[in-house]
Formats: sequence, structure tokens, C-alpha cells
Amino acid sequence: MRNPIRSEQIKAIHTLKSIAGICDDAYRTILGNYKVTVDGVTRPAESSKELDEDQASNVSGILFRLSRQKRRETYNNLGTRPGMATPAQLRKIAVMWSKVSFAKSSPMRQAALDKFLRSKFGAANLESVSAADVEKILFTLDIMRKQKERKNEPATA
Repeated sequence: MRNPIRSEQIKAIHTLKSIAGICDDAYRTILGNYKVTVDGVTRPAESSKELDEDQASNVSGILFRLSRQKRRETYNNLGTRPGMATPAQLRKIAVMWSKVSFAKSSPMRQAALDKFLRSKFGAANLESVSAADVEKILFTLDIMRKQKERKNEPATA
């Protein structure tokens, strides 16, 4: 008998679905690729709760790849703007900020990043970072990351 899906897997699937930004129809199509047996009848899955542990792992993998693809496309709509940070540089700043920020939610993290950029570099928000400031911002974020890591290290006797 197969192991039933774990509650952490259900949460992960729904989180990844949200991050990937896929619609319910696409999500149902992904689920429908997995066969489940309910009350002795085998049919396509209609809910993540019907999946077994292995199926849930597969669905999570698909959704993870879709979410990574979406993250890689973040800021691409800005294109290459003269004198401004490239989309790849903006993504790198956002990722580094997520590692040093204490904010729990994405909107709070974004607001904190905008405040940091405004106060330290004069940029209204991430999208308005100049190419000239990118290295300084990344250098500052790297120092912040190292400080956070040192702070989280266990004390030695």
C-alpha cells in the first residue's frame, strides 16, 4: 500500500502553486495526470489531498520548476534600460535581500527593501536602481549577510 500524502506536502503544493502563479485549470490538469483510487474506483486526481506521498512529490517537483521559471522571468518586462540595472541584477538584489531581511511576508520584505534602497542609495524602489549603484548595493547586502550569519553562529566557549 502506498503512503498517504503528508500535511506538509499539501502545504508545499499549494504554496508552490501560488508562487508559480498558475490558474486552477492548469493546476487541475497537472493533478489529473495522476490516477487515484477512491471507493474502489480509479480516476484522475481532483485534489492534492487524494495523492499519495510519491505523487505529491512529483507534483511538487513540477510546481517547483514552474515557480523557478517564473522567478527567472521577474523584471524581464523592464528590458534593458540605459543607465539602469538589468533584470538579472534586480533579481540578484531581491534574492540577496530575502537572505538578510527579517520581514516574514513578501509584501513586508518588498516594503523594507524599498525603504533600504531609498534611504541608502536614493532609489525609489528596486525597479529604479541605477546601473552605477548595483555593485554598491550587492556589496552592502553581502556585508549584511555575513553579519547575519555571524550573529546566528552558536557561541563557542
